[in-house]
Amino acid sequence: MNIHNINNKPGPSGPQEQKIIPLTPDDVKEMLACPECFSEAFFEASKFALISALNPKNQSGKDEYVGIPVMVCAKCGSELKKD
Repeated sequence: MNIHNINNKPGPSGPQEQKIIPLTPDDVKEMLACPECFSEAFFEASKFALISALNPKNQSGKDEYVGIPVMVCAKCGSELKKD
């Protein structure tokens, strides 16, 4: 079983490569569950945000949409929020 580390944050030079951590079921203490329906199954989805052309971090000079990955419950569709 391979676990993807969802806690990676972009570095100063852009997004970091996602690390894959090899684990066995014995290595895992508990599974994360949806706070709404208690399902343990999630999938990755994307939210899209508009970055203004006037934003100093936008070097293209045009309004642009950027994708933001989020985890969504496979049973009820609730977005998993980081606390």
